[in-house]
Amino acid sequence: KVLVVDKLPEFKRDIMPFFQSSFYLILSLIVVVFSRNYMLPLWMLYILRPLKYHFAKEENENLNQNSEKAFFKDKRFYYPLHTYVALESLVWIWGLVVCSDSVNIESPWFNGIKPHSFGEWFQFSLVLGYFAGLNAIVGHELVHKREWYNKLLGTFSYTKFMYSHFLQEHIHGHHKDVATPNDPCSADYGETVYQFIPRSFFGQHLQSWQRETKRIKKVHGEDVQLVVLIFLNKNTWFLLLHSGIFA
Repeated sequence: KVLVVDKLPEFKRDIMPFFQSSFYLILSLIVVVFSRNYMLPLWMLYILRPLKYHFAKEENENLNQNSEKAFFKDKRFYYPLHTYVALESLVWIWGLVVCSDSVNIESPWFNGIKPHSFGEWFQFSLVLGYFAGLNAIVGHELVHKREWYNKLLGTFSYTKFMYSHFLQEHIHGHHKDVATPNDPCSADYGETVYQFIPRSFFGQHLQSWQRETKRIKKVHGEDVQLVVLIFLNKNTWFLLLHSGIFA
């Protein structure tokens, strides 16, 4: 039976649980450093989290309309999102330092954890990629918020893996054309994942570039010079930003 309740948000009860991802991130980093087992954090997550939800009390409450509005307006729910973006970004920088050949820091937290074999590099990248993927979920939530700083933080979550165009493509493309042939983010019926991923990747970049070109021509006219189209296109600056990260 579902209960409709009237309550105001409380930090400990309603907001603190959303810090779990940040806690797991820090715990995983400590486990990797002291165990030298790159995959152990993922095994822990896929064992501990299911057990937690198995033994946790079943949630059977829904908010009434007044409570729903109070929860929606409470800016404290941003805290867990901002915290995870900040922590995962620091871990990303830490990972870059660990992988660097030009930066050598004699410490168990840096040189002591550096992978050597192909298998170790794969596992190390997989773990960092897993938490970057969680940050992408957080970034997706943030780009949907109205505040400029949330959109900026959300975009930065995608910048770290060279997908800075996500905001404009997702909001102005995917949400407009979802589940139609015009949306590269929607898989075609019967399409395999190996067909979908490259089509989606290149399709999103192409449409993002075309959308920016249309925007610039609307402001500066159809006969705008090519150099202006390139210079004012946001994707040009995204490309330069990504190139700087690679460098």
